[in-house]
Amino acid sequence: MDILSGNTLRSRSGFTLVEVLVAMVIGMFVSLAAIAAFSAHSRSVFNQMTYSQAAEDVSEAYALLSRLIQQSENSSITISGVTTNNNCSTDITIDLSVPEGFPVWPNLSGPDYKENWVRIVLSATGTNAHSITIANAAEGGLAGATATPFAGSDSGNNTKITCLGLVKQADGTYAFSVAGYARNYSDGVTAYEGVILPRN
Repeated sequence: MDILSGNTLRSRSGFTLVEVLVAMVIGMFVSLAAIAAFSAHSRSVFNQMTYSQAAEDVSEAYALLSRLIQQSENSSITISGVTTNNNCSTDITIDLSVPEGFPVWPNLSGPDYKENWVRIVLSATGTNAHSITIANAAEGGLAGATATPFAGSDSGNNTKITCLGLVKQADGTYAFSVAGYARNYSDGVTAYEGVILPRN
């Protein structure tokens, strides 16, 4: 039998160069679609994670600060800064004191707990922009007290604190609020607010 005969050549199976190229192009488009879908899903998961973390950070800040304000003496509270945007401010300083002898965070160093004056600051600019800092000292010592970052940061994907509010009401209570979001996910703003009655 002549293996070079036309009949034998025509009976061989296989793909032509055009078919191979078409298959490669189709495969490339399928791969690109899969990569795009995976990328979109990854972004969605990342956004959800950062939003959840921001919500947790703001919630924790609100809970700790509201307890601190509740334990403070009403007459000691002084507030400086412009309060706007529904009683919330981007630049605010809150000074207060807790009665001596009470082990209330951040003054947990006994036995006398005399460092009971506390300064809470939120600033929109500077080294600690968009973060709440806390300083505590004995009476009269707040001016030289070291401010420690408490919540929020203006770097990376950290939670950005956008406003802090404390407004005294006619009945002696205070409207308190904290708001923030993950720095690269500004659509997901989380805010907590409530009414606090400090010590008389």
